[in-house]
Order: sequence, then structure tokens, then C-alpha cells
Amino acid sequence: SFDPNRQSFAMLAGFVRSMAEHPKRVKLVKRHKRHALQLRAEREEMRDGEETAASASPAEGSEWHGVKDLIDRCKKHPRFSTNYALPSCERGWRRVQRLRSDYGQ
Repeated sequence: SFDPNRQSFAMLAGFVRSMAEHPKRVKLVKRHKRHALQLRAEREEMRDGEETAASASPAEGSEWHGVKDLIDRCKKHPRFSTNYALPSCERGWRRVQRLRSDYGQ
């Protein structure tokens, strides 16, 4: 007897297995971990910087200031989660755009 559910589940299981063994995926995970660590380091640096010299922030017009501002605003947003704060990937960037529209920018 042909059971479409079992068939699709078997296909899905195969796909998941192939994804798990995919070398690029492993590399991706490692890269994301490294990225997260890098972000954490940057964030701590920023915190230290803010404590020592709040006046020495970059110019209002600079691109990074805008991004930082956006991130700070995102953090106050109920739908916020850290990995979506930065446009490191397409989905994250979409999240940022959505947050922007939520803020009516």
C-alpha cells in the first residue's frame, strides 16, 4: 500500500540526514559561532567605550551610528531577538526592515 505521509517523511528524513552531513553546513555553523563570539566581543568593547567616554561616539551622520541606533531601538522591541539585530543574513535583514517599518521610518 502507498502511504503518502510515510513517503514524504522518508524523503524529509533523507534530506535532513544529507543536510547534517553537508560539509558547507558544518562550516556555516562554525562561522555563525565565530560571528556570535565576535559580536559579543564588540558589544563588550562598546559597553566599555560607553562607560569611559560617552562623548566620543561616532558622528551622527555615519552609517554605523544609524545601525547602532537601530539595534538599540530593536532591543526595546518585543519581537526582538539578538540574532536578528544585525543584517548578517537575508532573513536578519528582512527582520531589520520589518522593525524599521514598525517604527515608521
